[in-house]
Amino acid sequence: MRRFLFLFFLFTIAASAQAPIPTASASNPDAPESPYVLHVTTREVLVDVVAVNSRNQPITDLKPADLQVIEDDGQSRGLSGRIPHDGARPVSISSLRLIDPTAANPGSPPGAGFRIAASESCLQRHTVHYELAYHPGPQGLTSGSHQVLIRASRRGVRLFYRHGYYIGATVPSAGARQKSPAEIDHELQIDACSHPLVPLSISLQAYRISTGSEEPVRYSVSIEPGSLNFVSDPENGRQLQLDYGACHFNAAGKPIGYMKASTDQVLTPEEFVLAQEHGINRLFDFTPPNDVAMTRFVVRDRATGNLGLVDVTFLLTEGSPQRGVAVPERLKEEARWYEHELILAGGRKAKGSNPSTPPVYYPTPPQGPLGSFGSVVPRTNAFCGDVYELQADIQRLPDFRDFDPIGSIYIDSLAVPDQIFEGTNGIPGVTDRTVWFGVDYYANFFVRNPGTYEFRLTSDDGAVLLIDDEQVIDLDKLHPAFSLEGRLMLDVGSHTIHVPYYEGTPYAVALSLWVRSPGEQDWKIFDLRDFANPDEHSIRTQP
Repeated sequence: MRRFLFLFFLFTIAASAQAPIPTASASNPDAPESPYVLHVTTREVLVDVVAVNSRNQPITDLKPADLQVIEDDGQSRGLSGRIPHDGARPVSISSLRLIDPTAANPGSPPGAGFRIAASESCLQRHTVHYELAYHPGPQGLTSGSHQVLIRASRRGVRLFYRHGYYIGATVPSAGARQKSPAEIDHELQIDACSHPLVPLSISLQAYRISTGSEEPVRYSVSIEPGSLNFVSDPENGRQLQLDYGACHFNAAGKPIGYMKASTDQVLTPEEFVLAQEHGINRLFDFTPPNDVAMTRFVVRDRATGNLGLVDVTFLLTEGSPQRGVAVPERLKEEARWYEHELILAGGRKAKGSNPSTPPVYYPTPPQGPLGSFGSVVPRTNAFCGDVYELQADIQRLPDFRDFDPIGSIYIDSLAVPDQIFEGTNGIPGVTDRTVWFGVDYYANFFVRNPGTYEFRLTSDDGAVLLIDDEQVIDLDKLHPAFSLEGRLMLDVGSHTIHVPYYEGTPYAVALSLWVRSPGEQDWKIFDLRDFANPDEHSIRTQP
């Protein structure tokens, strides 16, 4: 709490009236598809790199001399929009360190520098990878989009990393049309409650401040000093024109409330000096909804359009048993379709049975949304899924490691029944797409009862089940909802599970994973809370 004594700008607001939540039609189709970023804090750029061999096994002995980094200088980009492999000058690699998230001691804290990704992806949290730091060229830290090419000199090495980053504008766009207050409010609400319309370039921190009572809740939202160039008037460096938004989400990841506020003020020279040292701070006082699980704060600079975002998760507190708890929604219609799937979705068995048995197709599915692909609210002992927006007309599952995720979601079980997804809001808080998207799920689970486990995977469209990196079920390619089964011998202990999934077209979706444990007759949804590590004291909340 000592930090608050030094933060300079303090503004206090009350929660404004609830505004309508933006729907899928409110998205901006012209928004640039750039990765989330953080501000520059040093002259280094940090990139997380996954390295595997031809058998898809991690490579753990790379040295800086084995890699080469080439950064876009604005002139070397080819016709494909990517940097060509030849003809560009490499930049200097300053360090390369291995990170093993599965180890008891994964390594030293992350390095200090400009990190291409604003937050860890699910891939990073579950995969051995490297943190590569390099010194960019003269153009590497200028405003705008930048691309990066990393290649290995050693044969048989495949590299996966984010290919680009964005640095916010430091001067207003010349000739940019002045937006009305209504347009600003509308876009800010989409940024907070749906998905950012522009790449992130302002770094935010959020801290809860004790008020002596549970309500109202007070949060300090701070623009860090390194982002000050992205939020001030270039003529005198002291003009603040900031618009704030805050969106509440329930445990299912659905927006349930919105607040807004603005700042329009000229700093005195003394105030500006303090802001450069300690950042710019604003206080939010509000009474959260009873079922709030997370609040997303966003800030946008009115002159440059630069945007910052930070999520605050509400933890369970004594006396508020529902806050932050994910209570599965088991509607009668949803339960009926789960039962229908169990009866009709025998399908083909992937292993251990007759592969010539034709798949069983469903009748016309109901209108969604039923079930959930996941929530933007983080939770432990859950599937962590990286979300991707895909190009149209892909015919099979891509290797998601080749692409940049737009966000992450969390879910205890994969239980999305066959349904028509058109007309829904997609995945709330991440994307409003209902076709041409993918989710790459990772998780760990613990087996107490050893033996042969049977799994049933249902999908529309492509999905694959991998356990301990072994493929158990393959449901790839575009197809209506149907199921396959597979079996695997599992020992006592911890195991990994990986389920990449994508939805093509038309507008029906399905993704559910079932399990039949050794000695049991009945199938049930594979729920990670039933396979929690006893050492982690995981408690399952019954609906």
